[in-house]
Amino acid sequence: MSEEEKFAKKTESEVTIWRLAGRTAPFVAMAGFICCAFLAKEWLTIYAVLVITCWVTVSVAWWWWALHKILRLIGLMLSTKVKFDEVKTELRSIKNDMGNRKRRESNKD
Repeated sequence: MSEEEKFAKKTESEVTIWRLAGRTAPFVAMAGFICCAFLAKEWLTIYAVLVITCWVTVSVAWWWWALHKILRLIGLMLSTKVKFDEVKTELRSIKNDMGNRKRRESNKD
């Protein structure tokens, strides 16, 4: 498995985790607020501070993860461009070595 394929697989699994966390965490936090509001009002402020702290921490972690992935994608795109330019140069070299022949016209009847 090439490095690009490993990167794609790893990114796909990480995105799945982030998607799951993004869909479930707000509902879990809201359920906790509702439970605190009805069952433990004295814990509501502590719970709110805890939720806000977790929210900010996860947001910062996600931001740095996204920046790292974008930087890695740019690196992969640039290396692909370099390889593509090398292939173009080689094809031109082969074309010049073989002579600049024209293609035959197809006989479509």
